[in-house]
Formats: sequence, C-alpha cells, structure tokens
Amino acid sequence: SVPSGSPTQIVVDGAGKPTSNANATTLCNGLTADQRQGSLYELIRGISDETKLFGDTTPQHAAFQWLLKEDPAQVCPEDVVSVEQRYILSLLYFSTNGDDWLTCNRPEAPELKPCSFSRYLSADDECLWMGTASANCNGDGTLRIISVAENNLNGTLPSEITSLRALEHIDLASNFGIRGPIPDGLDNLDKLVSFDIDWNQMSGAIPESLYDAVGLVALDLNNNKLTSSISTSIGKMTNLRIFQVDKNRLGGKIPSEI
Repeated sequence: SVPSGSPTQIVVDGAGKPTSNANATTLCNGLTADQRQGSLYELIRGISDETKLFGDTTPQHAAFQWLLKEDPAQVCPEDVVSVEQRYILSLLYFSTNGDDWLTCNRPEAPELKPCSFSRYLSADDECLWMGTASANCNGDGTLRIISVAENNLNGTLPSEITSLRALEHIDLASNFGIRGPIPDGLDNLDKLVSFDIDWNQMSGAIPESLYDAVGLVALDLNNNKLTSSISTSIGKMTNLRIFQVDKNRLGGKIPSEI
C-alpha cells in the first residue's frame, strides 16, 4: 500500500535539528515544502527510474512518498547519505511486504511484531534499524550491512540496493519468499564481501556481472530456482571461499575455473 497524508512542516532550531511546527512555512534551513520535494526528487531519480516513482502501485512510489510525507525524521536534501539510505531501505521494506515481517516492522503497521532494536521506517537513524549503529554502519554513517534474514520477506529484491556503495554484507537468507532475478550491479559494490540469499525463490540466470564482484568471499545462492549454468567467469573471483549453489535448477558442466 502507498502511504498517505500531508508533509509535516519543519523548522530548524539553533542546533540545526528539525522540530515539528504545524504553522511553519519553511523547513530545512529555509526550503519550502515544494523546494524540499523537488530537491529530494532530484536525488532519488538518480537511484530509481522516474516512471516507477510516479507509478501509484510500485514500491518505489511508496518509498518516495514515505520519504516525502511519512518519514518522522523529515530528512533534509543536504543530508544526501541519509536521504539515499532511508529511501533504499524503505524501498526494500515496501518491496518485500514489510508490514508482514516477523520482527521490527514499521511503527504504523496494522500488527506490530516484536523488535529488540529500532523499527524499520521509524524516526531513528537508519543505522539503528533492526540493529546497532556500530554493527550496521561505518563511522561516517554509511551502511555496511543489510541483515534481514529469517524474517518472512515476501516480494522482490530491488536493484536499488546496488547504490549503497559502502555495503560489505547482504544477508537475506531463509526468508523463503524473495523472488525474481538477482539484480545486476552487485559488482559496483567494491567492498561487498558476502551475499547470502539462500532458501528463497530467486529465479533466472546468475547475472554475468555478479562474477565481477571480485571482492566476494562468500556467495550463498543455494535452495532457490536459479537456471542456466555457472559461467567460466567465476575464475575471476579469486577471493571466493564459500560458493553454494546446490538445490537450484542449474545445468551444464562445472567450470574448471572453479
């Protein structure tokens, strides 16, 4: 579903922190609501296709509307890292029916599930969502880990996660409901060490670009519905120590490059 409602009007206090003010006409150091929306749009359209941002039923639209109107933090466009991270994490949430997650669903979900950390889509810093800041993020606030395993994610894995360039670990294992192709672009994540999406419903061929993710040490793709064959390009992955692709629908020979 797509969030609804009007943007919260914000003013900036002397410490530079946003504070709610229903009668305010400006926010983010003097921006009007329209100016803030325009600036956020310019940032987000560099991540997602414009047509998806304006498609009423797309998770991209839902995530963008949440960022504009529902996000209690009402982040400012000048905070580029936080804007992009909150958008992409909210996109993951809406793409995988986050309200039905087993833990840490958003505060506005119809049925709140248990959560030992900050909830996804809460007012807290996104580094605290479903974890601790020291575990999830680097010292500069950039995300290093996405870990939402065994949590009933049901939907597709958005390709936009490949815009989180500081990611080192992606763990979405044992959700049983993530489907569709492995997104292209994981090779753009220069620091990525592990990618675990086993025990899901991923389909299609292993993208050739994945073999260019030469920093990967662990690649867990077992128990999905992947087809085609293992490319000889796997020989480029010289750091790879764990490679699990059993219980898929792969064919062909095991390349000697392994």
